Amino acid sequence: MPPRIRLFFSALSVMLFFIAAVPLYSELSRRSDIWWTPHAMIAPFAESKDRVEIYARGKPLAALLQAGQLRLAEDGGWTVVAPSDIGLRFNNWDRVRAERLPLLLVSAAGCGVTAFMFLLIVTGRLAYRGERDGAHEPFRNLRRSFSLVLRSSSPLSSPSPLNLEPRLERFEVSGL
Repeated sequence: MPPRIRLFFSALSVMLFFIAAVPLYSELSRRSDIWWTPHAMIAPFAESKDRVEIYARGKPLAALLQAGQLRLAEDGGWTVVAPSDIGLRFNNWDRVRAERLPLLLVSAAGCGVTAFMFLLIVTGRLAYRGERDGAHEPFRNLRRSFSLVLRSSSPLSSPSPLNLEPRLERFEVSGL
């Protein structure tokens, strides 16, 4: 492969590799603790029953709260914890990761393909077949002269005003 073409395709494959690698790097270097629900948006316990169930010593927390069996020690005294006193924060990292997985797989495949192409180009494993002088040699044998004879017959029995008479025509065709 000529050096100019090799340099061009090497630069192109490196550029495409970095384009595919940027989403991978940004995703893998991102902090995983940023997907927690913010403190200002803490979900009340009653609204979070569809996403989480909490158990204390094998009993559901909702049942313990309604029965008044959960107490909190404050300032030397005990207070009963109500369901409105409990708020939950959720870690949405698993959902975000599942949404981004197809994009990351495509980016990883793109990195692999471009790295493979770069390796092929650098090692010179790609076959480059330049145009040869005799590249069209098989077509030279097809260059022949031949005759084509057409007979036209007029469906009209008498000569027409357009002068359509039956006659024999011969055409010479040479070369393709």
